[in-house]
Amino acid sequence: MIRRPPRSTLSSSSAASDVYKRQALEDQRWCHAAVVRDLGSGRLQWYLDGNKCDEVEAEHAMAAVTDCNACVGAGYDGEIRNLQVYDRALGEEELSKLYEQSGVEAMKQVDDLRRRWQGPVYTHPKWSSEIPEHVANSDLGNLAELQVGGDQTIVMCLRPKLGECSQAYSKCRGGEGCVSVEEDGKMRYEYGVSGKDEEPGQTFVSGFALEDQRWCHAAVVRDLGSGRLQWYLDGNKCDEVEAEHAMAAVTDCNACVGAGYDGEIRNLQVYDRALGEEELSKLYEQSGVEAMKQVDDLRRRWQGPVYTH
Repeated sequence: MIRRPPRSTLSSSSAASDVYKRQALEDQRWCHAAVVRDLGSGRLQWYLDGNKCDEVEAEHAMAAVTDCNACVGAGYDGEIRNLQVYDRALGEEELSKLYEQSGVEAMKQVDDLRRRWQGPVYTHPKWSSEIPEHVANSDLGNLAELQVGGDQTIVMCLRPKLGECSQAYSKCRGGEGCVSVEEDGKMRYEYGVSGKDEEPGQTFVSGFALEDQRWCHAAVVRDLGSGRLQWYLDGNKCDEVEAEHAMAAVTDCNACVGAGYDGEIRNLQVYDRALGEEELSKLYEQSGVEAMKQVDDLRRRWQGPVYTH
């Protein structure tokens, strides 16, 4: 049994992407995995949680016996339990029973409970384009906690001044992810496997458009377990598409808040998991954004003329 390491890189080749798409382990979640070398039938087989997932022809009739030392966990970051090596090819029924007896399902439930109560990996309380100190400190550097290659949720309250396309939060357009506000107020999310900011992967544009200089609560969810990308506005799911990549490349690009953005951002949060509808609805209710909208409305109501002759 293995519990996947917290951060993993992904090859940018299409072949590697297809392999990961077929059977990718979830980030920091237990699973039961087995590989079988059956030279009698000339086959190699992968099993995940008791089910055969992949099978190919064995290219060699035997394996060389060597004087190399055996190792467990060399360079691996994570947990391993009940590692077993057999000198025979186990069948589907035996591997299914081993999975059932492993207790991995109970361990998955513990992982799920931990994730449900796990907070964001990063929080940025306040940013404004009108405060020079905020603008000068937009570059956050290459923070380890923002090197999120698996599931991801980015949440923020924002009050944009529309007119130009700008990035509210960015790490890498061809990697961990980037959130932008377009000229017309629509939001754009990008992530990918190229590992390069100038080579984005998938682009996901919201169907909704933000209002000019009015607060809102927006969130984008990258749920690679279900293979979906989702946009939320004020606690409600608005848009959903299929995720084109099974993982995001982990890069050395610096993260930035408000790069070229004109407006305000509050309580920017980045999670290394996919938040659900109930969680995002609660975050919206707790954000205070409705009170902030009322302030915006009062400002507009009492705003005088822009010109008098």
